[in-house]
Amino acid sequence: MKAPVSIFGPFGQGPVIPLVLEAPHASFDVPESVGAVIPRDRLLSHEGHDIGSREIAEHLYRELNGWLITSERSRLIIEHNRTVDHHHTKFDWSPLPHVQSRADRQRHIDEHHKPYADAVESVIKRVIADERLPVVVSVHTYTPETDGLRRRPFAVVGDEASTLVKVLKAQLQIVFNAASATGQLSRIADLTPTDLKNPIALNEPYNLNDVLPCGSANDFRKGVMAPCYAEGIGLPWVLVETRQDIAHEPAIKKIFLLAMQRTLAHPDVQNDFRQRERAFFSTMPRAGRRGMTGPAPAAGHGPSSVQ
Repeated sequence: MKAPVSIFGPFGQGPVIPLVLEAPHASFDVPESVGAVIPRDRLLSHEGHDIGSREIAEHLYRELNGWLITSERSRLIIEHNRTVDHHHTKFDWSPLPHVQSRADRQRHIDEHHKPYADAVESVIKRVIADERLPVVVSVHTYTPETDGLRRRPFAVVGDEASTLVKVLKAQLQIVFNAASATGQLSRIADLTPTDLKNPIALNEPYNLNDVLPCGSANDFRKGVMAPCYAEGIGLPWVLVETRQDIAHEPAIKKIFLLAMQRTLAHPDVQNDFRQRERAFFSTMPRAGRRGMTGPAPAAGHGPSSVQ
């Protein structure tokens, strides 16, 4: 049975700002123990995974380097974008009738959720052990509409005061406008005139400020997992949504990539990053950094979009 999480490490010369990409809804896979309990059409829908998010995350990883963590479980059987607390209080266990007692649920969490949570934590610790401070980027996609309202092509989700969030939103707008002006988006039928005029949303369709701050480094698993962990130990982070009806388009992936490249190279982001890095390591003894270890990346090849 496939492991609940895949980890891919940097290749060659890594980026100036270490990058940790994660795609917690990348898979519609279910373990053999679940079998045919959940209909395949539910797994293949947005209900089962973020359609196209794996493809986008892998594209960013190949071009930007850094680290990539991908879920290998459908969110219908475990929610890798939420914490253990969430699974005990809010997770919908109804698709899994054989996992109903508290003991059964805890075993299911330990088997399918804990490896992903551990991967996020250990990859970040591995970067810190090298005396670098990573930027955490959570990659998602959303449906074209919700409650009858059309969503924008991209959404940037994060702390509105964050330099990373502000610059990425601005760069997505700039790159999108340039692509539109040069005709690169003209063949994408799903882009409407309204999409072209207002392509980037901020903290829509949800606002993580409602669950942040998430606690200390010893109490981070409350709310949305990877952003809360990053927030809890003082790392820059951002969550980005791409609309599912256009996520597969090469021009859209190119916009996302170029905006990320320009964001990571932007003087304001670089300055903010250096200040954060100095402040972070000034409070952590060198011996503590060396004590951090992380996982070995997948050996021999990069990620594949084949499930």
